[in-house]
Amino acid sequence: MLRSSTELIRYDVEAADGRAGTVRDFYFDDRTWTIRYIAVETNGLLNSDRVLITPQSVRELKFPDESFVLGLKLSEVETSCGPDMLSQSWGQNETAGAGTQAKVGETPLRSIATISQFSISGSDAPLGYLNGLLIETTTWSIRYLIIDTGRQLPGKLVLLTPRSVTSIDWEQKIVTFDLTSDAVKNSPRYDVDAQLNREYEAFLHDYYGWPPYWL
Repeated sequence: MLRSSTELIRYDVEAADGRAGTVRDFYFDDRTWTIRYIAVETNGLLNSDRVLITPQSVRELKFPDESFVLGLKLSEVETSCGPDMLSQSWGQNETAGAGTQAKVGETPLRSIATISQFSISGSDAPLGYLNGLLIETTTWSIRYLIIDTGRQLPGKLVLLTPRSVTSIDWEQKIVTFDLTSDAVKNSPRYDVDAQLNREYEAFLHDYYGWPPYWL
């Protein structure tokens, strides 16, 4: 199931033996576009103010209740942030709620809260700005970037695959796609209030010529 990052970054986090806090951010590998850690603000419920847990520790997502149910006890949540995470994983960007980057071994991880502030550019012109990301909560893959074309094109929301990203300028805060402004202008509109189904996804992939990720 696909869920928006802007929706998920407010969910409660429930451990097996009590409430652990609130989702504050996600860290992802921008080479594979896969979520590697969920950042949790503990709100004074644990000794640590903030912890990082793996998506694999999530046992269930309760969408009506807006909560993540973990297969961990509170004591395990408290020690889940390993020593291989850099100190800059928190506190470098307080307006976004977390740092811009963390690292596991030699793999740099990026903050969804940070990239969600970025502008979007096509191969020939600006396209708008990032409105959120759609995360598949079974595989924890980022399937789409939600783009608000705003004043750049006739205002609408569109979905673009991260496979079309050619570069991310983390200093200038710009994500660039290998798509023209005309292609995005005429692309299918994304309705946040409608259920995203496979028929729409197939139409979207056919329009752009993207290979389906579900096959």
